[in-house]
Amino acid sequence: MKKKFTDEDIIRFLFEEMNPSESELLMEALYRDEDLWKRYESFQNILQDIKKVSFEPSEGSVLRVRKFVAETREEQVKPDDSESLNISSFSFGIHAMLVTVVTLFAVVTILTTYFVHTIPSTDSPIPLMVEWKEDPLLKWEPESIDQQIEEIRSELEEIKFSSAL
Repeated sequence: MKKKFTDEDIIRFLFEEMNPSESELLMEALYRDEDLWKRYESFQNILQDIKKVSFEPSEGSVLRVRKFVAETREEQVKPDDSESLNISSFSFGIHAMLVTVVTLFAVVTILTTYFVHTIPSTDSPIPLMVEWKEDPLLKWEPESIDQQIEEIRSELEEIKFSSAL
């Protein structure tokens, strides 16, 4: 069964948006169908004409946009005498935001350094706020662990022996 190709299919082919198998089928159809070939050529010509079009604005358009921007900027800069400046209309610029971030970073760095250097070490005669207590379970002593393993093994042997009876 032959596939009927639409104008959208031809456009997809021209913009290389078809998968390889579809492209192959369309190329075969272009060789066989003269009407399809004419439609393909017309779309190809349109695409070539579009590439020739300049998308740069005219000098007059650029001047009108610049004039509009200048007028708009002047309106925003001029304070209205009837209204006082309120905090909700105040907006931070990028420089103010950067200064704020750098200042906060400096404050955090200074405070961290201060606290790190003022907390006494464990060798210090000044007592710490929280006293460190060692947990004997966390302390690793190979001899005691080996001894505990042997005790557990002997208990397991006793359990096996008693359950076998």
